[in-house]
Amino acid sequence: MKTIRRLIYGEVFAAVFFVLLAFLSLFFFFDFVDELPDIGKASVLDPTRVYGLPDALLYVGLLTPSRIYELLPIAVLIGSVFVLARLAQGSEYTILRTSGLGPWRALRTMLGLGAVFVLLTFAIGDYLAPLADRGAQLHKARFQGAISLGQTGAWLKEKQPYSNFSVNVGSMSPQGDLGNVRIFEFNNQGFLVSTLHAQSGRIEADESWTLRKVERREFDAAGQQSAKVQRSTLESFRWPTSLNAEMVSVALLKPERMRTADLFAYIRHLEANGIPTVVIGTARDIVEHCGVARFLHTDFPLGNPCGEPWLVEQQQAILERAFRLLETATGPRTTEQSPFQWRAGDDWKARVFTPEQPFHSPESREN
Repeated sequence: MKTIRRLIYGEVFAAVFFVLLAFLSLFFFFDFVDELPDIGKASVLDPTRVYGLPDALLYVGLLTPSRIYELLPIAVLIGSVFVLARLAQGSEYTILRTSGLGPWRALRTMLGLGAVFVLLTFAIGDYLAPLADRGAQLHKARFQGAISLGQTGAWLKEKQPYSNFSVNVGSMSPQGDLGNVRIFEFNNQGFLVSTLHAQSGRIEADESWTLRKVERREFDAAGQQSAKVQRSTLESFRWPTSLNAEMVSVALLKPERMRTADLFAYIRHLEANGIPTVVIGTARDIVEHCGVARFLHTDFPLGNPCGEPWLVEQQQAILERAFRLLETATGPRTTEQSPFQWRAGDDWKARVFTPEQPFHSPESREN
């Protein structure tokens, strides 16, 4: 069996490698073409530096781990089907069956190979790809001048004893300087107290932001007859806050490019500042172990948390339940079970929850 397993694994790994290489070459070309308009442009931070061909190749190269994460599942599927079809076409599979490779043993062999690719995909997507994407964005920011999240920037919330703040950061430079900062202050009754707009700013080490070229408006509504607005222009303004550079950079990065641990830490930060969150997921034991605030569990195969493909009404109903959970949850770590069942039945569970997987044993559940 070891010889047969080594034969199948070797063939599948080789096929997957070549399929993945073909896809990566294609997407590398597409990403490089997207960078061509920027080649030759001078850096905003240093006009003497020009975004050249090596910089474009480095940027596209740093995007490769994300591409591997996106393309590896389809490459595994195509490579495995190709190998099995070739073995069947050349009667090699018939010979293997006469050597003792029954259907169930062949299925276990392929499931073991699939588990290897699952772990590899998880490691790339959760560790290598976020680091590489962060490096790519910082490298590009040295020429563009800042990291930004479209035209709206990133929104954060800060809760203090007597006020609540909604903060919008337009961009963040590689050196940590903030650009186009807007702060909206509300009192505990929800009334707008002041607004602030700063062209630039910096996050200090003493839990404060130093904002420059500030326009501030304060609203005095003590009485209906005496309501007024006080406007002031300041060259510099110090704003005490617990929002640090890491939180701002996380908010500016795309959530799908964050590590799972960082994503859950960011969710906890949102919850701590009064922004409710809800997670829709399938792996109940894993998500509950992470300690999310609200969790809507759908008992579907992995990759289908929001419903079955093409069932729009079912997907809408699941989303409605998730939004309703935002309002009805009465405490932290609330889990609600979705009533929907997979149309094809529960046969998929027999292929996932097998005795060979130790994390489904009673001992692991007790721990």
